[in-house]
Amino acid sequence: MEGQELPVGWTTALIGDVCEDVEQRVPFPEEDFVYIDIGSVDREKKVIESPARISGADAPSRARRCVRSGDVLVSMTRPNLNAVALVPEELDGQIASTGFDVLRSSTLDPRWVFYIVRSARFVDEMSRLVQGALYPAVRAKDIRSFEIPVSPLNEQHRIAAKLDTTIAAVEACRQRFDGVAAILKRFRQAVLAAATSGELTREWREENAVSVESWKMVRTKEAGRIQLGRQRSPKYHNGPTMRPYLRVQNVFEDRIDLDDVMEMDFTGADLEKYKLHPGDILLNEGQSPQYLGRPAMYRGELPGSCFTNSLIRFQASASVLPDFALFVFRHCMHSGRYLELGTITTNIAHLSAGRFGEIDFPLPSLEEQHVIVRRAQELFTLANQLEARLTAARKIVDRLTPALLAKAFRGELDGVLDGARQVEAYAADMAGEVAESRRAALKAGEATREREKEKLAQDAYIDRMTQAVRRAGDNLATFQAQIDAQRAEGAAAAAAMAEAATEMETIALEKKALLLQWQSTTLSLRRRDEALSAVAATMRSASVELE
Repeated sequence: MEGQELPVGWTTALIGDVCEDVEQRVPFPEEDFVYIDIGSVDREKKVIESPARISGADAPSRARRCVRSGDVLVSMTRPNLNAVALVPEELDGQIASTGFDVLRSSTLDPRWVFYIVRSARFVDEMSRLVQGALYPAVRAKDIRSFEIPVSPLNEQHRIAAKLDTTIAAVEACRQRFDGVAAILKRFRQAVLAAATSGELTREWREENAVSVESWKMVRTKEAGRIQLGRQRSPKYHNGPTMRPYLRVQNVFEDRIDLDDVMEMDFTGADLEKYKLHPGDILLNEGQSPQYLGRPAMYRGELPGSCFTNSLIRFQASASVLPDFALFVFRHCMHSGRYLELGTITTNIAHLSAGRFGEIDFPLPSLEEQHVIVRRAQELFTLANQLEARLTAARKIVDRLTPALLAKAFRGELDGVLDGARQVEAYAADMAGEVAESRRAALKAGEATREREKEKLAQDAYIDRMTQAVRRAGDNLATFQAQIDAQRAEGAAAAAAMAEAATEMETIALEKKALLLQWQSTTLSLRRRDEALSAVAATMRSASVELE
């Protein structure tokens, strides 16, 4: 409480200062009484459940503490578990174990003390003071040295009453969550049953004129390849080609867990024989009875991994979708089919690859398997979404009680009232979720049928688009050939034009040369004409003189 400001009128005290010592006695051999031991306290509900009625002659040596109605029992063993309870009127005058410290106060409201020992501050402090490793416990001295806030008595009554209401609402909300979880579990099992019986696709078969007689019943070994993994041996613990392998601890329902993966040496033929491939389904061969045959699909989560003989591998044939086979195996586990055929030694059940292979396997057409897988996965997605919301709501509610107690003992009563309203809102919200999940379960078939029709329309549209793309592709190829031909023709024309241009340049040069030659010849002829004219003139002059 150091450094914490308390409301006006509040004070602090040690538990030992406000609680008295409780008497102890040895039961008479002939008397019968109700014995409250630590195991009688429900740690979650914080109540005494099913205490034993025994005789004094049969009483254990720890049956010594006399209790009254309103006493608060605090288990001194493993205080982190917080096994505390308020003694009800019907157990007044009975006897409790000396493993409890019995808190009785004549000055405080018993509920005030009860809620204080439920607070996170009390649990954390007692856990810090624990002594002993094999039998961790605190002493009564540690409990009674814990400092607590003390408000006026009338305020204790008021706050305790509000806490009663609020924490009851929290517990009611928690019970509603448990109800939702149970509904989700039944919903998933119903989907698996419908998926593997043909009920999920009954309307689809009617719409597509497919008879239920198209379903075949084969044995599992006829639906795919079955194989046990390799047995573990010290000789494989080391080697040149160590590889990860999966075992029972890694295979959960519809989930591979890789938190604890071990390695062995797998070489040559063993590697080829036991290497896992995406689509392989692994089932627990030996497991607790309720989990016998628990299946999951390997989807390539751990490349290069193998598996041991604590697992059975199923590899689907060409006529079986791995996802559909997984539905069949999950249904067999939940329906108890594997447990019915397995053998139990001590507390472990075994299925064996041979017995597994003889189990009936329902087999519709591949087309119908695709429809089943699509519809079932849609329904499982719906359940998963609701479960995610449920998990988030649970976490919030689990934090509410410690938060409410902390607020109450700081005098923040309004915070407690807000908490009560918050809990009621969560309870109402999740009640709506329960109703919604029920409606979803009822309407799932209709919704999936509508989606199926939409999907078929989309498939037809995609087919038309595919054909159009194919035609466009053919036309594109033709256009490309034409373009290539035109490019070739263009290249040839360009070459011809280049050649013609060269010839034209040559002709131009020749023309220029001829022109120059013609000009030179013309000049020569002109000069010759001028010379001839001069000669003619001279001859005419000479002729005149001769006359």
